[in-house]
Order: sequence, then C-alpha cells, then structure tokens
Amino acid sequence: MKNDRIFDILTKLVPPARDNGRRFTVCDRLSAIQELLWNSKYRRVNPQGLFHLYSAKPLDKIKGPVLLVSSHIDTSDGAGRCFLEEEDGVFTGTADAAAVNAALLSVMLDSELPDNVLIAFTGGRNADFNGALQAAEYLRSMNISADIAAVLDITLSGVSEGADLTIENNFWDDEEGGKLIGLIRSLTTKWYFVPADVKNIPSYVYPDRVIHHEAGEDESWRYDELDMDCFSLRLPVKPAGSGCTYSFRREQLAAYAEAVEKVLKFW
Repeated sequence: MKNDRIFDILTKLVPPARDNGRRFTVCDRLSAIQELLWNSKYRRVNPQGLFHLYSAKPLDKIKGPVLLVSSHIDTSDGAGRCFLEEEDGVFTGTADAAAVNAALLSVMLDSELPDNVLIAFTGGRNADFNGALQAAEYLRSMNISADIAAVLDITLSGVSEGADLTIENNFWDDEEGGKLIGLIRSLTTKWYFVPADVKNIPSYVYPDRVIHHEAGEDESWRYDELDMDCFSLRLPVKPAGSGCTYSFRREQLAAYAEAVEKVLKFW
C-alpha cells in the first residue's frame, strides 16, 4: 500500500457531488473518480443511475457471487463550500466521505483485488439511500448474485477510543462474520465493533472491543432490507466546528485503507 497515494487522491476528491434523490446534479467528485481510474483496469459498467458501478471485467464474464463494495460520494447539503486542510498530521474539512472514497480508490489502484469485487460509488444518502437500492437492483437485472455488501462510510463512534476502524451493522451470516472478525483481529489496526442490535452481540467479538450502542443508519440498512448480507467498515471522525466539518488523523486513514484492502482481498 502506497500511503502517499491515498493523500494525493484525497486532495482530488474534495470537490462535491450532489443529487436530488433521482439523479446526480453536481458531478465534480464523480469526474475526479473517473479521471483517477482512467488508466486502471476498472471501467464503469452501468449506463445511468444514482450510482457509478466499476468492475475489472465485463459483468457477463464474472463467475459466481460477487462482493459489492458500496461507498456514497454525495456531499451533505449542509456542507456549503467544500474544503480540506491539514495541520500536524490532522485533516480537517467538509469533505465528508471523501476520506473513505480515497481509501477505496487507493486500494483499487494499488492492489490486485479479485475480479468478483464490484465497486459502487453511490448517491441518494438523503433520499433513503436510493443509490444503494439502484445498484442492487441493477445487479439483479444483470443476473449478478451479490453474495454480500461491504459499506464504507464515516462514523462518530470509536473516536474517544482512538479507533482507526469500526465494524458496524453486522447483517451477516455468523460463519462469515466470524471469519471477518478473525481477519480484523490479525491486523495492527485499532478497531471496535458497533452492533446492529446491542442485545445480540456475537460470541466471537471480544467484550473489550464492543461499543455498547446500536450502529447508526447507513447503506447497509438498505441492503439488509433487500435480504443481502452486509456490514459496514467505517472511519471514525471527530466533529470539528460548525456544520458538516470533521477531522481525522493521517496515520488513521492509512490504517483504515490497509484494513479495507485486507477485507476486500479476503472476501
């Protein structure tokens, strides 16, 4: 993992993407993603919609079930002018999910992910996660079986614990969930688990790694409603000032990207 690549990508993703719940209306970040992937093996495979789906192979060449990686790119309407600043290794700004978008893109560019990993950059967060719904419906229309969805997003959980990563919304088969937690435990990343249901903590998660409140809503809720196994890998961020301004540490983002890479290769 070339850590410097992540931060170079991050600076290119500060411009906004916005939508009206049906289509993208501001596409600056989408254009930046397309430019960053131009010389890669990934190509956008859907013609339209509130999501941009990238694959390393034509969909009709993919054999067996896939892992759908879902990362929203739409900027909060409350963000106003988008900006990002760095001081003493701490990034502060209104870039919102740009950090996890950058981590995902760095993995796509620097790692040999399996061909059955599909990447959806989605909109519609403020419209019941409509971009995630459209991505899942599109795959079904193409007779692609999405075995599981991994949602990447930011979170306010785990900040006081100094976490680099949280695993949230465990809408998964317990056998696969146990394997995932086992993989995460093998990394040096500092992580915590935020359950979908505080009354149902999996036995394979050590108690000292559990944050005892229910995970917040994200695209995994939408995938779960569609009867897809899913979970969230989230980057803890700290509120910084008014509006939708957050901060996170440089080394934290690098550790998060490393964990994302390991998980996507594992699945």
